[in-house]
Parts: sequence; structure tokens; C-alpha cells
Amino acid sequence: MASEREYRVFCRTGDCRVTGISQYRWHKPWRFATSPEGAQNAIIRRICQQAEHIRQQILADLKSEDENDRIMMAQGMSFDLLYDEDTRTVELVELNPFGVRSPCGSCLFQWIRDREVLYDENEKETVEFRVSY
Repeated sequence: MASEREYRVFCRTGDCRVTGISQYRWHKPWRFATSPEGAQNAIIRRICQQAEHIRQQILADLKSEDENDRIMMAQGMSFDLLYDEDTRTVELVELNPFGVRSPCGSCLFQWIRDREVLYDENEKETVEFRVSY
């Protein structure tokens, strides 16, 4: 799979709302770093829209009577998406636990330093999208 086309989506504890999205290949420039700003913004908007759609699909599949599903809702989740720029679609790659104790990496975020953003401690209700140039 092409990691330069992947993004990690962070959904905070409790309500599993999306709080951050990062390019997966954090150590290299973003695939669209040299694209015009308008094109970059359109790609970011599309990925954010599709991430929210995938999040809603995941939540719709969870069962309140299933203990593992209840734990996932309580602890939050992160998931990886693959963005296809030709079709402007995304697909779910994998689902992971959320938080500083998660075995998955935080890409361009840092669990401790960016806690306020990832957990949305100030209730800004925004999504921070991070890429490297």
C-alpha cells in the first residue's frame, strides 16, 4: 500500500469526534506539497468530509451490548484512510485505539504535547489537519 496516500484520523474519547488528521508518512513532504494552495485546500476538505463519513459508518456498526464496542467508544479510536486522488475517494485501511497508550503512532501529532488538540480539551470542535512541506 502507498503510505504517501494514507492519513491517520484521530477521534477523541467519549464521543469519538474527529479532532485531528495527519498525513501518515510524517517524515516526508506531503504528496501535494507543490500543488497550488486552492488544490491543496480542496484535497484537505475532501479528506475531512470522507473521514467524517467513515467515522459515522464505524459508529453505526458498534453495538451497545458488545463490551469491546463500549470500550472503543469510551477510549476513542484512530483509523487510517487511503486517499485516491484520481477518484477523490477514501477507503478504510485499519482501525486502532486512541490515546497516549495506543500502540499506533501519532504521525505529525505528539500524544503529550498535542493533548489539548487531540482530546479537544478546550471544546473548540475543530479538526486540525497536519501535513509536512
